[in-house]
Amino acid sequence: MSCPICEKRKSARFCPAKGEKICAVCCGTEREVTIDCPSDCSYLVAAHRYEDEHRRSLPANTPLLDEKIPQDIVYTAELARRIRTPLALGESYRTRYELAAFFRERALGFVQPDLGRCGINLNSCASPAVAAESGVPVVPHLSIAMGPQIAAAIHFAAAIPNCELLEYNPNVLEMANRF
Repeated sequence: MSCPICEKRKSARFCPAKGEKICAVCCGTEREVTIDCPSDCSYLVAAHRYEDEHRRSLPANTPLLDEKIPQDIVYTAELARRIRTPLALGESYRTRYELAAFFRERALGFVQPDLGRCGINLNSCASPAVAAESGVPVVPHLSIAMGPQIAAAIHFAAAIPNCELLEYNPNVLEMANRF
């Protein structure tokens, strides 16, 4: 049976988030990107252990640290207090309520709403009211590089007062155009 994500490779790993088997490549490339993995997933735990053991240092001019960290408020708040690099978080969240503790504990250097996931409404994590109330700068996340999402993120960034950056990765666009 082929992987339900890529529809190319053989499904081999049971994905608890999807409730079905997926291929190892999609498990590795899509985990915590398009798949909201539970924290107890054995493949996720193994990947985090590997990343911890093979940690790469960031270039000195890196302006923010993306959310490839456990999304636990206690851990994240402590990390934010101990490092000078601002943490960016939010691309996998959909509502302001999911991020409330991170704002309250001042664990965010930037909030990165993914407009393709949460949209723009009063209760989404991309709500202009949430951004204004928190005083945390917004850097919209562009996950799939589709034209409408890019246009929405640019429009959103231009319309709110505390957005100075817009995430963009041209490699994602190249990859998206292959499919």
